Order: sequence, then C-alpha cells, then structure tokens
Amino acid sequence: MGAMDKIALHWRDGGHAQNTEDWTALFDFSDKEFFGKTSPTVFNNWAYPTAKLPFSWKAPE
Repeated sequence: MGAMDKIALHWRDGGHAQNTEDWTALFDFSDKEFFGKTSPTVFNNWAYPTAKLPFSWKAPE
C-alpha cells in the first residue's frame, strides 16, 4: 500500500509487560515520523530473519 516506512516493529527479549525500552522505542518512532528526527532505535529488524513471513508487503491487485 506504499506505506512501509510509516510502520515499524521493535523486537526485544523478555515477557509481554511493557518496559522502559518499549516506551523509548515508541517515542523514538514518534519523533522520527512527526518531527523528522534521526532515531537511535533500529526498527524493522526481524527477530527471526530466516523465518518465512506469514504475509506480504505487496498490495493486492
């Protein structure tokens, strides 16, 4: 749908409870998208790079 750079995934080790790392990633992404700031957080790194993705980024035709 042409918006791959407008969403992000942030992987971290640990349980489901949100922590400071999660909030920092959210704020970094918001600063990047809304204010054009450079983000120190790396987004869209797959935790399992060899796994087959269950979806396609390609828009349906």
